Amino acid sequence: MSETAKRQVIALLENAICASSEDERKSYDPAWLAGYVTGMMHAAEMIVELETEDA
Repeated sequence: MSETAKRQVIALLENAICASSEDERKSYDPAWLAGYVTGMMHAAEMIVELETEDA
């Protein structure tokens, strides 16, 4: 996997972790937050799959 892809995946996962922290869970609608975190995880998965296909 390229360094750029690794950085992108790490950034997305860090964002998902931050968004799912206890403080953030209190600030947002639970359904919206679940969708947001799911979207971040899906984006990270897509990057990994695309990098695997290119290898």
